[in-house]
Amino acid sequence: GKASFNADATLTGDMLVPKLDANIIVNDATDITYILPSSSVSIEERDGVVVFVNRENRDAILTQTAEKTATLTGLDVRAFLTIGKEAKVKIIIDQETGDNFEVYGAGEFDFTMNPTGRMNLSGIYNVAGGHYEMNLYNLVNRRFELAPESRVSWSGDPFDAKLDIKAVYNLKASASALMAPISSGADPSVKNRYKQVQQLRDEVHNARNINTQPTLNTTSYTGNYLSDAYGKIEVKMKDKQLTIRLWNDSDMEGILEHWHYDTFRIVWKNKALREEFMQFHLDKDGKIDALNIEFVLRPMLLQVGAYPSNYTHTERFTKEK
Repeated sequence: GKASFNADATLTGDMLVPKLDANIIVNDATDITYILPSSSVSIEERDGVVVFVNRENRDAILTQTAEKTATLTGLDVRAFLTIGKEAKVKIIIDQETGDNFEVYGAGEFDFTMNPTGRMNLSGIYNVAGGHYEMNLYNLVNRRFELAPESRVSWSGDPFDAKLDIKAVYNLKASASALMAPISSGADPSVKNRYKQVQQLRDEVHNARNINTQPTLNTTSYTGNYLSDAYGKIEVKMKDKQLTIRLWNDSDMEGILEHWHYDTFRIVWKNKALREEFMQFHLDKDGKIDALNIEFVLRPMLLQVGAYPSNYTHTERFTKEK
């Protein structure tokens, strides 16, 4: 792969105890892959070494070797390491099955080692993203996405890290098992109600034109939008995705999933919140001047989903100049 870094180092001391002071920055362009070897390599035999000599003049300069040795008693190292947020490391755990681990994120570390060999590492690595993918010879595949709030910290022993890792496994599955008590209920009216509402939701999805693109490029939709009743909301790019945030509240943050044309569906970070639709509005010059959010106040049947709904409120937010 590619390793990009800046280093500023000073080497002093003597041949017995070299002293190294270094400041190393791993740049965002770094993207390296390491393949774990299936078995360790060791030296089995060292016989057969041939030494050539001048038989007529054994003291000839060209064939004479003078060995000078120095016994290294230890290293005195002090290094400060900074890792860029986009620097990626991928480890192929098993080439045959395809198991691999990838991570990227930012961190700052202070590493020291004294001449006795005692090492000390302190710092925090904040995970921005990555995954762990495991395979069983193409029969079973599982991919766990690393959550951005994950972190790894060191406070002394380099081999004693404190892990706070969260991973998400996304699975598309049938909801029929969850709906069984309703759809197969003894009361025909309940079963009928479920089918009617499910049909209305299907109509919303069938009306979606998936072959459309937003009118403008993604960054044109970013900015602050204001409403007298609901205050300010912020639309911005985060981790290469268009996101929305209400009232500067982390619980009211969501991803904008393109639905069709200039309509987006809000998928809230807080799974307890209901999904909503929003539409961007363009002025006469073709620029975004407002957006409308259709808040779902009461779903027709929560077991089917947040929509369809017979009780909604549409709020208009004007873009801040």
